This record gives sequence, C-alpha cells and structure tokens, in this order.
Amino acid sequence: MSPERLARKPLQEAMNNALTEYKRNLILNAIRRILSLVDKDSESPTYGCFDRTFWHYKFITDYPSARYQESVYALALVYLNEFSGNIFYKNSKILELIKAGIKYWVAAQNSDGSFSEAYPNEHSYVTTAFSTYAITETILSLKETPNVIIDDDIKKAIRKSADWLINNRDLEVTNHEAGASAAVFNAYLILRDEKYKDGYSRKLTHIIDAQNEEGWFREYEGYDPGYQSVTLSFLASSYRKIKDPRIFNSIEKGFLLLEYSFHPDGSFAGQYGSRFTKFFYPSSCATFLEESEIARRIYSRYLQSLAINNLFNLSSLDDRYFVSTLNDFISAVFIAGDFRAQDNLKTLPSQIFRESGLTFYSLAGLYLIINAKKGGVIKVYSMENGIWKPRYFNAGYILKDRRGKVYSSLAATDDYSIKAEGNSVEIICNLQFANVKYTYPLCRYHIPFRLFNYTFGKSNFLMKVFNSKVKQRYVTASRKVKIYLNRRIKIRDKNVQIKDNIVNGSGIKLIKSKCVPFQQTGHVSSSKYFTDDEISFSDSNEFSRTLNSRGNIEIKYENIF
Repeated sequence: MSPERLARKPLQEAMNNALTEYKRNLILNAIRRILSLVDKDSESPTYGCFDRTFWHYKFITDYPSARYQESVYALALVYLNEFSGNIFYKNSKILELIKAGIKYWVAAQNSDGSFSEAYPNEHSYVTTAFSTYAITETILSLKETPNVIIDDDIKKAIRKSADWLINNRDLEVTNHEAGASAAVFNAYLILRDEKYKDGYSRKLTHIIDAQNEEGWFREYEGYDPGYQSVTLSFLASSYRKIKDPRIFNSIEKGFLLLEYSFHPDGSFAGQYGSRFTKFFYPSSCATFLEESEIARRIYSRYLQSLAINNLFNLSSLDDRYFVSTLNDFISAVFIAGDFRAQDNLKTLPSQIFRESGLTFYSLAGLYLIINAKKGGVIKVYSMENGIWKPRYFNAGYILKDRRGKVYSSLAATDDYSIKAEGNSVEIICNLQFANVKYTYPLCRYHIPFRLFNYTFGKSNFLMKVFNSKVKQRYVTASRKVKIYLNRRIKIRDKNVQIKDNIVNGSGIKLIKSKCVPFQQTGHVSSSKYFTDDEISFSDSNEFSRTLNSRGNIEIKYENIF
C-alpha cells in the first residue's frame, strides 16, 4: 500500500483488525471512568454535571468546574462509532447523559458568556475556549442523530461564549488561543453567523503570524512539546472542516521540533519544555497521515511508544486533564482508522534549534537532549543490547537555606550560546537561582477570596486584571537571588563533560544542596505526573558547607554514561 494513498477500510473492520486490544480496553475503561464522574440521577439539580468533587463529595468545593463538561465529547465518540466490545454504541442512556451534560454546561455559564474553572466567577479564557470547543464538536458530530435538538438556550450559550472569546485573547499561551479559534469556528458552523467566521480568521492569523521560524508556538517563555501538540490538534480540527492551506503549512512546520521530542526509548518531552509537560495529543498527526510524511513518522513513533508502554499513560492523569487528553486520543484513533505504524524508523540526526535553546545530539548508540534556555537541563539516552534506555538526567541544582527557603537553578535564561562543528558541540549558559514557591493561598485567604469572587468577581474587567496578577505571581514570575550558575557542556563524539561553577553572592547561608535529575519551578497544573523514569535516578552532591565558606564551587561531571 502506497504511503501517499492510504486505503481506508470501513471503520468497524479497521477497529477490530488494526486497533489493538490495548487501545480498545483503554477507551472502554476510560469511558467507564468518565461515567463515574457524572451525576446520572435525572431528578438531581446537578444532573449532567461531570465534576464529581462538586456534586458527590459536596463539602470539598463550592462550585463546579466547567472543564469537566468536555467529557460529553468522549461519550459522543463512542456513542457514534461501533467497534468490538463497545457497549455504549447507540445506547439511549449515553445519549441522554450527553444531552444532560450539554445542558449543565449552559447552566454553568457566567452572565458575560465565559466559564470558570479554578474559582467562581473566574472568567477563564482556557475553560471558555476548551469547553465551548468540546460542546460544539459534540453537537456537530451528533447533527445526524435523531432526537438531538439544539434548542434556543444552547444556541444562546454558544453565541455568548463565542462573542466573549472574540473579544478576549491570551497572548502568552498559544494552545489557549488555538482552542478558542477552533471553538469560534464551530460556533460559525452551528449558528451560521459570518462574524464568527471572521473572528476565527482573525485568531488563526494571529496564531500563524506568531509561530516561531523553528516551527514552535509560544507557551510562556518558550517551546513546550506537550502544548505544541495541543495547539496543532486544535488547528487540525479546523482544517478537517475548512481545508485551509495556511493551517496545513503551519502544522507541517510545527511537526519538525515535535518529532524530535519523541525520545529513542519511546518517552516524550519532559522538563526541557517551558511547561514541563509529558503528554501528547495525537489527532493532528492522525489528520495528516495521507498528506504528510512527517505526520506518518510521528504517529508511528507514538504508536510504537504505546506498544512498549513508554509513553505517558492516561491512567497517570487526574480527572481534570484526563478528560481533554482522552477526547483527543479517541478522536485520533477514529481518524487514523487502519493506519499501521512504520517499522523502519531511524533515530533522528543531530539538530540544533537555537531560538528554543534546544540541542539534539545523535551519534551511534547515544542520544542527548539539552536545553540551554532552561539552564542546560540535559537528558542522555544510550543503547544497551539493542534497547534504548535513559542513562543520565541532570536538571540542575536545588539549594535550601536556614530559614527553610528553597532555590532552584532551573530558571529560564536568554544568556546562552551554542557552538557546533562536526561531532563537537559546546553549550554555555548563565543564570540566576530563583526562589521556589510552596504556597497554598486558600489555607489563609479562603473566606475573603470567596467574598471577592462573588462580588467583584462578577466584573470581567476586574477578573482579567486579577487573573493576570495570579498568573504572574504563581506561574510566570520568579524571584531571583544573587546565586549564579555558569554551566558549560562539551560533547565530542561520545565524550560528554559538564562543568558547573556556582557563585553565592547573596550572603544566604545554605544548609542543603543537591544536583537533581528532575525538578520543576513555577506552577503548571498539567505537570508533575508520574513517569517510570523518575525512579531510575537519584539526587547527588552535598556542597553547601563549601559554598558557604568559599562563596563559590566548581563541579565537574565526566564519563557520565
């Protein structure tokens, strides 16, 4: 079969023959988990609510998160598609729960058209975008289904949401804007109002114009593989409906760095990304299997990673991120149909992406990933007996002072250089340590915060300012201290040397120090999920006494594999 013209079998035959038992069981068990999240009591005032913490546990939270309503799309996918073992196919109770979930989404909408996730009256951009997309995608997929009527209340809610998204933007996080563009375009398809088509076009233009020349989209201070896949999947969703060549060209460009984020052992991404993500959304690759060779390669790597169980697992996710990740997984399975993974994939060649700070170094039996923009975080993989394995991870340093404050070297920096010649690479980066925040604001401010939510929180303008300050305090801002790290990484053939020079010009007296294989700074809610490699490495070094007495220390790592 020519890869340029993939022959597609009927869906049921493709699912039975090509979809592995693993994938079938994963989908069916995931749907059972979804059905445990929803209030199925038709007499209950929260009938159709998928936020189990709200409707079932009652005393943990005082509001429902609209993100959970995205679950209706997963239910719609299994309701519409027949395959072996799918007891949910054309099941009337599933259809009723889908309709109840949509109605509860309408009821959860704020008066200005937005939706909330983290706290009442949040006016969350991402929640409005992503939940509107999932709801409208569900409605569009069910348009030929009998007894599914999109009443005026649902249309009004979609209109209000689309209007709000058109009038607001999120310039720091591209995947949010991509979700909004896909949601607004879906609103156009349902409501047939040209202003939504125009609004979608404006958002799409902004997304494509902002794409870096290396192909990546901005996620706060740089490139993040997991959220790159989210952005591409939303763009692909619109492409499936409109076939806009601008989208195809942008996605094809975005695939390049994404492919490099699949490691030779089958794992994906991690702490060298700007938001530390490890998940992968496959539907963009599934969309372009016929048109794009790189899409076929990435999707093949993805399927092979699933087969050897080295890819980040859905079961590791909490309910909040499980839902949206599942939606894309199921979507990709049905889009890809009977596609079979290519079995002749080679380890990618060395490549430097200077603007992202990333270096991928590949030599027979050795593979390194280094991000100079994140303080020289490094991951090393080597081949042993024909099997690729993680060999050495170094994410920099963590220091602790006498007051219990913690400082990390894993901070974004623009002070770096990358030089390469043949099989030799030298990377130099300079950065300041930053204070690591361990804060739990609701423990101290829950009551006044709720008073604020239910009063001033009704104002979209005030909440936009407030949300920006919260994001700045807990996500993007880092309080630097006068402790400096100069890291030099030299690679020549299979010889890797790391030389670190740490200077303490702060006067802070340290009681603990360690070099760590994993760490994270800043709050990223979609991170810190477990992967198997986390138990393969240990912390090392204790040099706080030397650093206190001398004010500086030089540490070398040689022959690291």
